[in-house]
Amino acid sequence: MQPSLRSTATHTTLIVLAAGALAGVGFAQGQSTKRTMPAPSTGGTLTLEGGTVVELGADARGGTYSIRTADGRTSGTRAVDPVIRLAHRSFDPLAGPALRALVPSAGRLRLIQYATQPLDEYERALWDLGVRVHRFVPEQTVIANVPAGVEDEVRALPFVRWMGPYAADDRLEPALLMRLRSRQSFAPAEYTLQLLRKDAGDRAEVQRVVLELGGSLGNASPQGYLVHATLGADAVQRIAALDEVLWIEASAAPETAFPRAPVDQVRIDGGMDVLEQRTGFTGLGVRGEVFDEGLATGHPDFQHHPPILHGLNHPRVGHGTGTHGAVFGDGATDLRARALLPEGQSVFASFRRFTDRYAHTAELLLPPFEVVFQTNSWGNGPSVPGYPSLSFEMDDLIHTYDLLTCQAFGNAGRRLAFRQAWAKNVVTVGGIRHLDTLSTDDDNWGGRASAGPATDGRIKPDLSYWNDRVYSTKPGARHGDIGGTSASTPLVAGHFGVFYQMWHAEVFGNVALGTDIFTSRPRSSTARALLMNTAQPYAFSDPSDDLARTTQGWGRPNVERLHDIRDNALVIDEWRPLRNMEAADYAVFVEDGQTRLNATLVYTDVPGNTASSIHRVNDLSLRLTSPSGTVYWGNNGLTAGNVSTPGGGSNRRDTVEQVWLADPEPGRWLVKVVATVVAQDAHLATPDVDAAFSLVVAPVRPIVSDLGRGVPPAARDRAPRLDARGSFVPGSPWRFDVSELDACARAFLVLGERLVPGVGSGAALGPRVSDVLRVIPLPIDDTGRASVAGTFARYANARRFYAQVWTMGGRSNPPHGIAASNTLAIRPSELPAERDR
Repeated sequence: MQPSLRSTATHTTLIVLAAGALAGVGFAQGQSTKRTMPAPSTGGTLTLEGGTVVELGADARGGTYSIRTADGRTSGTRAVDPVIRLAHRSFDPLAGPALRALVPSAGRLRLIQYATQPLDEYERALWDLGVRVHRFVPEQTVIANVPAGVEDEVRALPFVRWMGPYAADDRLEPALLMRLRSRQSFAPAEYTLQLLRKDAGDRAEVQRVVLELGGSLGNASPQGYLVHATLGADAVQRIAALDEVLWIEASAAPETAFPRAPVDQVRIDGGMDVLEQRTGFTGLGVRGEVFDEGLATGHPDFQHHPPILHGLNHPRVGHGTGTHGAVFGDGATDLRARALLPEGQSVFASFRRFTDRYAHTAELLLPPFEVVFQTNSWGNGPSVPGYPSLSFEMDDLIHTYDLLTCQAFGNAGRRLAFRQAWAKNVVTVGGIRHLDTLSTDDDNWGGRASAGPATDGRIKPDLSYWNDRVYSTKPGARHGDIGGTSASTPLVAGHFGVFYQMWHAEVFGNVALGTDIFTSRPRSSTARALLMNTAQPYAFSDPSDDLARTTQGWGRPNVERLHDIRDNALVIDEWRPLRNMEAADYAVFVEDGQTRLNATLVYTDVPGNTASSIHRVNDLSLRLTSPSGTVYWGNNGLTAGNVSTPGGGSNRRDTVEQVWLADPEPGRWLVKVVATVVAQDAHLATPDVDAAFSLVVAPVRPIVSDLGRGVPPAARDRAPRLDARGSFVPGSPWRFDVSELDACARAFLVLGERLVPGVGSGAALGPRVSDVLRVIPLPIDDTGRASVAGTFARYANARRFYAQVWTMGGRSNPPHGIAASNTLAIRPSELPAERDR
């Protein structure tokens, strides 16, 4: 079995201590010591397998460290973070008293705190001792299963700062722990048990113990991490001590976000009417699921493209009919209720009928559904702004299936929300009162919808829309107002549906690789980045304002603003994975007279640790540098207004980061995405432990794109060969075939103008690419070949463009060296006619 935080093969790690550093402590291959390490903070140098060097400062409690890998990645000097942040307590284990546990823990789960941020080499060394690492607790701790007899050896490892029990108390949500500590009696209730691993044997063992203790089991997906059980207080304490269990919390029943009762006004405000006049886009070919209670399928506004039912319908049809109409109503009997996707194809499912959300989501990616988004105007809760198990499950679902998911925040009027809404990877939708006017001057939050931020400081909601007097469909062929975040959520989802139609039509200069909207869709993080980049925010100047970031998120989506950046944007669609401490650099040109510059980074993170108070796992950060050298970090200043402030530092909480500037300096800007910490493999398509991201910078002219770290093209054993066939006339199919790829680790098809493989000057920004159209990862088969196919629906300005294959990690390449294939020069109206190289 492989370590859970890794995707690569394991092997023995060699750690060499510099002379005089950490004297007498350490291990080498085939050797170990049982001497407990006095303190890894006495300073010194650790040389790890493969050449990674760790420099430790002189004081672990408030000291520093730096990391330098053999291939040049470096952390810089960072402060040691001595605090372990669990859900109900944060502590420095070398400074604070030990926990007086209510529930004894006799198992083998331990908290292991490293002397630095996590490194792959640390986990390999633990693996060699039989230790299995399972979950990350930011910033320097993991939860691991430590076999009996090796604890002294683990403590003696020079990178281990501290090891102690993962107490059963730490696995109980704070409110439940307080009830147990008060010794008050309470009746059996339903609880959600989160397993440490997604393992069938662990699930069976926990279920066995539940039944043995007199409990009963509820419905839960066998593919997920959750077990639902009805238990008494004594049974809760017994189960909390099991090594298979990470977390226990009280369950909450599902409910809608529709507390009380005009799509026509939304079409104007969100730019849909203008966009339809410009382009004719109406959602044709877009499929999305409305996940709600029940649906009046016979409503006359649903008959042009009748809904496809996903599972059994439910007789309670009032709520679902309204939310469905807000996305897909065609206005056949009342044009005021014509929604954003009147030509779209809806899929409808009842949340009161499904039993396995993993299976349900997997089915959405298969015929006859093949949806590109799901909208949820319901949830379980409400919940305090933590990271309950249903948030964890939503993040796992989206990381697994990559389905764009909109989730209602709720209508609590404060920091209480549906449990699913605190997830990192969902689009959490807040609600704003618009008072039935198109003027935004009187719009307000008014204490009606739920508000953020999350307990770890993450910005929530992500987007928002109107939650009062939204005119939509009603049962019985009627129409009327709907409200709450039940209304705002499908409105936001409709804007995402329009975006997917735009992407398939190659509006952004991208290449649509599929023959339909589903097969050509980008990653869900790219959809999020584009709509958040072009959202229209409400003005505010203080975090306590009514329409602050914590109530409006990044604003209201607007497809007209989205369409306006179509020819002036850098869009990275998750093709560039980053390893720990790696960075990607881009350069863009801002024209003189530009009134704004928006940069947006979004990455789909692995599920967080419910038992921790920090819910981000991997940490990617955004940084912009102006032509004059002014630095702007992601989200710095944006919780107090809509313009970024210079300076600051790396954002350590959010998985969505923005830089918003008014009247930016004209000239060449540098854009950097920094992988500050990659603690867990999030990009499973590669053998490395890495994470991918989506990036949008607009309005700009892209002038540099980065693959790797600016290493010059290297000699290869055999150069890859690129061939093309088919027709490049708009609407006709084409195909690129690549061969001789068996000697490289990764390959990308690059489409652009004036492709010049080489190294940028100054900052060494890698291969220069003018006006990139698309960078496409190539799936390399066992024979060293790859193919991609698609159709051109549009080509910007009908100019000649170039195609090239870039490869990385060949036998003769440096690990991140870049070599280019022959170049094909292609005119849109003809087959490839010439070879430049």
